Amino acid sequence: MEILGKTYAKIDMLTNITVADCFVHKTNKIGSGNGERKLMVGRNSSRLKKFFNEKDGEMKISCFFVPNDLDIYLDETKTEYFDPQQDYRDKGRFQKHWLDRKQAVDNCGDSLIQFTLHKVHLKKKGNPLYFNSKQYKECRYNLIREISLPNITKLSIIKLLDEDKKHYFYFKFFVNYSDPVVITRINKIKDKEEKKNKKTGRSGQKKYRNQVMELCPVCPVTLEGMDEALIASHIIDYSRCVDETRTEYKDETYNPLNGFMMTPNVDFCFGNGYITFENDGTIRFSHWMPPSTFKRLLPKIHDGMNFPHLPVEGREMHLEYHRTKIFKG
Repeated sequence: MEILGKTYAKIDMLTNITVADCFVHKTNKIGSGNGERKLMVGRNSSRLKKFFNEKDGEMKISCFFVPNDLDIYLDETKTEYFDPQQDYRDKGRFQKHWLDRKQAVDNCGDSLIQFTLHKVHLKKKGNPLYFNSKQYKECRYNLIREISLPNITKLSIIKLLDEDKKHYFYFKFFVNYSDPVVITRINKIKDKEEKKNKKTGRSGQKKYRNQVMELCPVCPVTLEGMDEALIASHIIDYSRCVDETRTEYKDETYNPLNGFMMTPNVDFCFGNGYITFENDGTIRFSHWMPPSTFKRLLPKIHDGMNFPHLPVEGREMHLEYHRTKIFKG
């Protein structure tokens, strides 16, 4: 895979690591701790020892974030920063924190945000594996801790090998859309929208589905056309369209050109950014889903495959947004 002009071989990956309260900056904490700065990545198993190249009981890993990934993460968590649902220690100043952190990421330019982590030797119940930076004032590591929000954030890590046979660990944050805090927020948005529709006598979602079905009567990937087997999938997702902090997409909420009819597995992959499409109908797979999962969810589909039945006309802007803001790259 290529990252900012440099080529790496993908060796292995870890997914869905919960970013806990012990890792984040003190302003983001919801507990009573003082900020241990430690990142827990799971149980100290043989699997993790191999993944992180343990040698003589020690682990030292060269890590990086891509600035654009952090920019996307901040965009996805903007609503939580501007209207906090968790009881963050400094939530009264969260809007300012978001603006400051957005500027800090912008100041990184196109350079990788690199830092080194070391295994923390602790004896705790469950034998957890922790990492930390040995440099207390390591600004890049602290920036990551300032940006991330506990519980609603998941971390995935890809183990890479560069052309000089050196290992690097590519870190990326994702919003955990199955977290109760996020689900509650989305449900509040939907309830508000439904109440609005009742007042106007319209059912926006039903109308949207019918109009999308007229324009896209089959799933472009599987060619399934049975109505009951299809989901009206937003391209610019629903939560972003109705997000009051991003009003530029409010007209796309029920725009039938902002959608495709898809079977459930295709909808899951597309809505969560594990696949996207070029304007010529070519499908792209994310590096952040294991190949074995792709095989289970999308059998007989492969990266780079072309789907001529994908109705692109009129959806170019929506697909561009999906490729740059939702697709996990």
